[in-house]
Amino acid sequence: MVAVAWKHKNVYLEIGGVSPKYMAKQGSGWEPLLTYATVLQDQILFATDSIVPHGRVVKEVYGLPIKDEIKEKLLYKNALRILGWPKG
Repeated sequence: MVAVAWKHKNVYLEIGGVSPKYMAKQGSGWEPLLTYATVLQDQILFATDSIVPHGRVVKEVYGLPIKDEIKEKLLYKNALRILGWPKG
């Protein structure tokens, strides 16, 4: 999916299916996303249907080895941009 998103700017990735603390573990399969997070920073979204408390998930996102600016885009700025918020 990383390669598809890299090639097609209208493809978005979301990380709702995993606790972020596991993404940075070697052998998790998430290494390509973290490696190319800078290139894909405008195409990564956060969502969750997890029973893990949202505060914990956000804290884990801030623990990922990516730039803080990318974390903010992932958590909310990309969604705001896509939805056209704020209006006006």
